[in-house]
Amino acid sequence: MATNTNICSRIIAGCYERTILGYDVVELEDNSEEEYELRPTFTDNSHTGCIKVLACNNTFLASGSTDETVHLYNLATNTDVGSLMQHDGSITSLKFFKSTHLMSAGSDGLLCIWNTNNWDCQKVLRGHREAIHSLAVHPSGKLALTASKDKTLRTWNLVNGRPAYTTHIKEVADEVLWSPDGAIYLVIIGDKINIYDITTATITDTIVHSSAIHAVTFIEERIIALGGEGTDIVFYSLEDVTSKPLGHFEAHDKSAARLYFVSQTQAASLQEYHSTVNLCHHSKYKGGRRRRNQSTGEEETPEGEKRRPKEETEEKCALRR
Repeated sequence: MATNTNICSRIIAGCYERTILGYDVVELEDNSEEEYELRPTFTDNSHTGCIKVLACNNTFLASGSTDETVHLYNLATNTDVGSLMQHDGSITSLKFFKSTHLMSAGSDGLLCIWNTNNWDCQKVLRGHREAIHSLAVHPSGKLALTASKDKTLRTWNLVNGRPAYTTHIKEVADEVLWSPDGAIYLVIIGDKINIYDITTATITDTIVHSSAIHAVTFIEERIIALGGEGTDIVFYSLEDVTSKPLGHFEAHDKSAARLYFVSQTQAASLQEYHSTVNLCHHSKYKGGRRRRNQSTGEEETPEGEKRRPKEETEEKCALRR
């Protein structure tokens, strides 16, 4: 008898070998022993350089490469759309704002704004003297924040397409991101997270982690999860950074390089990248907290059900950190 299935999400990976791989995450029903299954849906080989960054909205997948182009793929029809050429350097960051705009940043220090209706480049914003490492778009869509190798943070007014203000910092920032309400933004530098207030563009608090930070994501308005050099995912409250972390759990055998938050009613995917061996691991689990049974040593769900053995799929691919 065939097993009923439900496609609950999609995983897309970009490879050093210039290939983009798409998989549907299928939830298996009936009496299947497995909870999820990865099913290949598409491959794309349009780039001539390794894939540096991916971004998607409900319709389009955008990929940035060392070949200095942004390539577009229609996820609804599984068809190639074409390439965007404006940068004179590797594409380092891509962000969609809803269904209307795509923003791209590159090692040339440029920030480009694209209209997703006709894919015209509406504006090229200049200001950084060196490569842009990270790009974040304010939830309102009116501001963008970029961090560069030139040790500056630049805030851009997207309404008039002009620079708003520049903040000089002492170190090179690895990543920037806005809070869900847009009232604060985080700047990650090594093992530190500097918390900035949007009204003053000054640091209000700093979190110092035990190791270099690779990934940060917001769980709630003022609660974040981060992954570093260790194997744990750690949770912090931004309202009281002087206290100990809210909690942590061991997630991987190696350090986590990307984190994504999903609803507890959905399936989640934590992705772990090893650039040295060119492997991309996808660990799948149901949302919700787990605890360890002190008598048996086995992990359990809140309902008491034993944790399923972690199933991993390995592909010869990797996203650059």
